[in-house]
Amino acid sequence: MPKKRRSSKNSHSRVARPVAIPRIVEAFADMRESVGQDPDDAWIVQPLAELKRDLLGSTDPTVWRADDLAGLLLDVVPRKVHLDAEDRERLVPTLGDFFSFLEASGRWSARSTPRAELVESLAELEPAFRAALADPARRSMGGNIVEFALSEGLDLTDEQGLAAAMDRFNSLSFEERAAVTDTGRLPDGGTPRSTGGAAGQHGPGAAFGLGPGGRPRLSVVPDLDAGDAGWPDEADWNDDEDEVALADIWPEFLGDPIDPDFEPSAASPSELAAALSGTELVRRADLLLDWLGTGRQVTSTGALRQSDTAEVARLLGLRSLSVRSMWEIPELSLLWSALIAAGFLDLGRTVARPAAKAVAWVPAGADDDRRVDAGTLLFGAALSVFLSEQDDGSTMAAMPPLTFLALTKAAYPGGVHLPGPELGSDDVMAILVHADLTMLASAGVLAVDDDRYRFLPQLLPVLDAVMHQLVEELNAY
Repeated sequence: MPKKRRSSKNSHSRVARPVAIPRIVEAFADMRESVGQDPDDAWIVQPLAELKRDLLGSTDPTVWRADDLAGLLLDVVPRKVHLDAEDRERLVPTLGDFFSFLEASGRWSARSTPRAELVESLAELEPAFRAALADPARRSMGGNIVEFALSEGLDLTDEQGLAAAMDRFNSLSFEERAAVTDTGRLPDGGTPRSTGGAAGQHGPGAAFGLGPGGRPRLSVVPDLDAGDAGWPDEADWNDDEDEVALADIWPEFLGDPIDPDFEPSAASPSELAAALSGTELVRRADLLLDWLGTGRQVTSTGALRQSDTAEVARLLGLRSLSVRSMWEIPELSLLWSALIAAGFLDLGRTVARPAAKAVAWVPAGADDDRRVDAGTLLFGAALSVFLSEQDDGSTMAAMPPLTFLALTKAAYPGGVHLPGPELGSDDVMAILVHADLTMLASAGVLAVDDDRYRFLPQLLPVLDAVMHQLVEELNAY
């Protein structure tokens, strides 16, 4: 029998406004200091609460359930949080103290698992949690690189430390880098290769995450704000030797390098408007903005409600599997974020509604010039959202620089041909770029047929503008 739904009136009278995570962590730190404990340990709670919010859909830092706790400690934290030995020892006790603080201060939510049961679960999970933290298979490639850097005594809390870590990693041989990304350690008996000069001096292609002769490095390129290991400097784009440099850095798995003299054929406004309307990205934007009408309610994370997410997924032809959050559907979350970034969607605290902050969204057949302006802006926003670094330092793209090269070639005649990697393939860069192209095709940014990805040639200037914008953002750090 279905449970009775509480009336809106009763819900609003009983449910408090969501608690801000930094505020409750600060209160926890004050409590620890007042009883003679180290207040700095409270910082451990903030990333845990934020990961619980962002990846598990549990937004309230006063709500802690046993199933969320297991997922957080055994899956999310080993992948997303890098702790030194001392902090590993502190995490579980500090989290237990935080639960006690919530209950003692009257903040423990009735929606939580009873605290005594949760503390018991925490104790039971601790051995498996410690094993997960020590298991390199549970970490991402970037996590293993960070683990290696920390084991080398490098300080990653500032730009100099990050630059030193990337220089140290880039100085290793291909085999040593492979071992580090797989295990967080050098292979047995491995000896580092000489850097051959001052730190930061790398061969052609280093700016794109490539090794000598264009051989892929096994580094995590989204961490690109450390010297020459980052995105290319804007001045590099006007170098007289661009064509030679491009050939030097071009990865083999993308086929022949692009022709730098290629210019896409001119298209009339009606032709370009029709081409944009034929893309899945623009088609879905038409449907979603029409569905929004005068506005729809959103959750505290800025997402559509679960029932609305399911309805929109069906409307857009996306997967209809049961999901807890809109953010679990990458194609929808990319479109949603792009509409916000382009100013076509205004996201309030409780309602999202269509907007026209830069230009208005124009339906097909209304005005070709304005349709082109709107579609072009949407594509630029989608690419920027996908390639750029987010507030937490991550990117939607697994390999932004090389994916940018692949996108560029996708706009050239014949597109870019990149079959799915064979089982057991060790070409890590090809695997990651293929994943990015597959995601962009699913999102409607690219068209794909028989492993050949195509991007509208007339949008090459948009791609170039996005790249320059990202370079400027990184140079501003």
